[in-house]
Parts: sequence; structure tokens; C-alpha cells
Amino acid sequence: MDNNKAERTVKPFVIARKGFLFTDSKRGAEATAAGFSVLQSAVDNGLNPEKYLKWVLEKLSAEGLKDSVLDEVVPYSERIPEDLYIRKKK
Repeated sequence: MDNNKAERTVKPFVIARKGFLFTDSKRGAEATAAGFSVLQSAVDNGLNPEKYLKWVLEKLSAEGLKDSVLDEVVPYSERIPEDLYIRKKK
């Protein structure tokens, strides 16, 4: 057994930790952690994080923060457009 998946999951936090030194408030740190969590979940679900984030922001901007919209944009939703997924080589 190894923990490569766990190490790869934590790596973005390690790389960005110098930037976290300048987080001036607890609220800012919590927002950063939430953003990383969503993006890492997107990666874990096979999504292109950049395209996914753009799609989520556009959708929330257009439709607002309603529960039905939030349910649709979570990284594990079945309603995410196919073009947001990374095509893996077989």
C-alpha cells in the first residue's frame, strides 16, 4: 500500500502555503480553504478545474445562489456538461 493519492491531493496546498502567509483574516483563510476543497473535488471527479470553475461562476452569476443551482454545480453532480470532463487516455 502507498499514500500517493493522499500526497497528490495535499500537494497544491503545500505549493500555495507561502501565499497563505498573507491571508489577513480568518474569513479569508476559510474562503481559500473552501476554494481549494471545491477545486480538488473537481479534479477527483475527473473535471478540468479551470473550465469547471469558469462554468460554476457563470452559472451562479446568471442564476444566483439558490439551493437548486448549488445542487447542480457541485463537482459530483450528474448535470455537469460533458465538455468539462478531462478525457483520459485508455
